[in-house]
Amino acid sequence: MCAAMMVISKSKGFTLVEVMVSLTVMAIAFVALCGLHLTSFRTDLRNRDESRALFLANQKLEELRAQSFATVFDGEDTSSAAPFDIVWTADVIEPWQKEIFVTVSWPERIKLLDGTVQDRERNVRVATILVDLD
Repeated sequence: MCAAMMVISKSKGFTLVEVMVSLTVMAIAFVALCGLHLTSFRTDLRNRDESRALFLANQKLEELRAQSFATVFDGEDTSSAAPFDIVWTADVIEPWQKEIFVTVSWPERIKLLDGTVQDRERNVRVATILVDLD
């Protein structure tokens, strides 16, 4: 038992195999973290666009609510806040009630699993009902 303790206590460092194994494990961990970072970055960009689209849709609803009931036209109209396209419709439900839909759409570039890139259109849609109480 004393001989085994002497061999262990005389050891001054790591072997080359131990160093290579630890470097390999660290490299795998860093590659995984880099992939996680890129995924997080893409998700952040997607959420930013979706939040901005929702903000624009609510802003348009507030503009329409601020108008007098008679000036909120029936039908459809569009506007743009690049790269977002805003489309709203006003449908008469009753003579004193209108249903407003605001749809904000924008292009999104998606990288598929096979490595190809595809452009898709995403959209956010909000609705409200305007009532004329006069």
